[in-house]
Amino acid sequence: MDKLIETLEEVLELNQDPSLEQKLRHCLLLSKGLDHYLVDHTSPPTALQKQIGDDTRAENWKKHFDEGLVSYVPSMGMMTDPYEGTFLRLIPQVSKAERVLEIGMFTGHSAVSFATSNHVKEVTCLELEPYFETFLKDRIKDAEVGKKISIRIGSALESLAELKEENKTFDLIFIDADKRNYINYYKFIMDNHLITKNGIFLIDNVIWRGKILPGNQDQIGQALDQFNKFVHNDPRVEQIILQIRDGVTLITMKE
Repeated sequence: MDKLIETLEEVLELNQDPSLEQKLRHCLLLSKGLDHYLVDHTSPPTALQKQIGDDTRAENWKKHFDEGLVSYVPSMGMMTDPYEGTFLRLIPQVSKAERVLEIGMFTGHSAVSFATSNHVKEVTCLELEPYFETFLKDRIKDAEVGKKISIRIGSALESLAELKEENKTFDLIFIDADKRNYINYYKFIMDNHLITKNGIFLIDNVIWRGKILPGNQDQIGQALDQFNKFVHNDPRVEQIILQIRDGVTLITMKE
């Protein structure tokens, strides 16, 4: 939507046809106004969700990178925003999911969103960067939801193999890590039965700012397009891509 708004503003500035002025402004109003309307009529974040969001944006990530605390300077787009956080908070309420697996935690906004649900008993987070664990633990150490969250640092595929050896299964699996490995995470989970019979997947960023479309793809967009097609053709599941922020695929197991 941000890209659409930006393009419409550019077209409106370049437009020389008075007959198109009103129509372009109407399109711009819809593009800008609808998003605000959706946010304004969605339940707000909890105090802890808001704190993690605010603290993540306020953190001096460039300084942490220079000091070697993190291996890259993260984009704030990596964090689920309050609108999507509310969606993640409500999904366990609907699905009655008790055990959640998150692949790609970042600073923990989404993990806390899941843990806030009364139905959720445990949230297992797989993360590569040790500092992200420190960041989150400092903020949940006195919170009730903190008791539900456990974090495994290291390669996600290696952690998945460990979970398999421990005979772990999950009711809800949220994938939001290295986009090029989405298909490998998905295949490992499905082939090794880490998801329960009635479990669901939530896959983030599957629209990738429109770069999954032919003629507009970058390397990650191409990888996500291949993943989307693989899931679409997987006879074991049913799926729907939801236009929530950068796209979220909801996948359920077939009976």
